[in-house]
Amino acid sequence: MNHVYLERHDDKDNMHRFYQMFVTPGLFDEWSLIKEWGRVGSLGTIRKEWFNTQVRSHRRRE
Repeated sequence: MNHVYLERHDDKDNMHRFYQMFVTPGLFDEWSLIKEWGRVGSLGTIRKEWFNTQVRSHRRRE
């Protein structure tokens, strides 16, 4: 599994956000790119995209 996690903090604007992406295998030889973002300390928004190959999921992440 590949994982990227980033945080952005700006105290002046009271902005504390996180962004993360995972590339994970599925049960039937497919791959998913999972993207999550939101305010640090809260549940984020999650989006999933499915791909036939791991290579395609990594290309989409870029």
